[in-house]
Amino acid sequence: MALGSIGAVTVPVNTRFTADEVHYTLAHARVSTLITADRVLRVDLPALLREAGIGADGRCATLPELRQTVVVGDSAGWGTPWAEFLACGNGDVAPTATPDDVVLVQYTSGTTSRPKGVLLTHRSMCANAFFSGARVGLRPGDRFHSARPFFHVAGSTLSVLSAIQHAATLVTMARFEPVEALGLLESERCTHFSGNDTMALLLLNHPDRDRYRLRLRGAWLAASSTVIRRVIDELGAARPSRATASPRPPRTSPSRRGGSPRRSGSAGRWHRSPASRSASGASRTATSASRASPGRSSCGAGT
Repeated sequence: MALGSIGAVTVPVNTRFTADEVHYTLAHARVSTLITADRVLRVDLPALLREAGIGADGRCATLPELRQTVVVGDSAGWGTPWAEFLACGNGDVAPTATPDDVVLVQYTSGTTSRPKGVLLTHRSMCANAFFSGARVGLRPGDRFHSARPFFHVAGSTLSVLSAIQHAATLVTMARFEPVEALGLLESERCTHFSGNDTMALLLLNHPDRDRYRLRLRGAWLAASSTVIRRVIDELGAARPSRATASPRPPRTSPSRRGGSPRRSGSAGRWHRSPASRSASGASRTATSASRASPGRSSCGAGT
């Protein structure tokens, strides 16, 4: 939120990426400042970044636009420590962003090819976050459990931003474990839950589930109708929403020159294969983060 308010563009990096995928993402997005934790679960992130070619000074010969790498935690003499980075601040900075500025470049997992960058604006992220929260009935004072990763829109947009916009408390975990999740759902008196088929089934089928007193009132699930029905009947989430997380805003507008439709605020046209012409979704790619925000440097954030 702080980065977005000053007009910077955030590029979240999947902590499950290989060193080659990390390097590609940083180069493609033309990242100028990389912020990383020292470790996420079992992943030694500085070691991963060293494998990607980033040296002790936080720079890389094959990433000419990368000016610095900031490490939150134990930097062990590599990169710029977080405290040192904060000490370089120049005081207050006035907000400069507008609703249609790009605030985040979301890279896909690159299942069949290279990861692709999707341009998300302030307007689209805030709208998706607000209406997804309204759909499941979030209210001020609610407690929303979500273990979705923050490098994904299900975590950044539909969990963090949604909780903030509805004045709810977000309850999260470093990684999803059913026993810990059941404990948090009970002890934190969670009213809402976000997950997918696997997460929901791990809760539903856990042998000790009946020991926990749950108070769910709603849920946001990327799941089958069968699983959703069980979440309603067995976990008490009387107001679930079935959805598949998508970083793309739902609006479309016709192309001025005809041909394929153009998504409002997109970097390019839709490209539909014959097998997917009836599908409602389509992807859009960014050739670089700087195209969305001329003159501004991209800021990369590792989780």
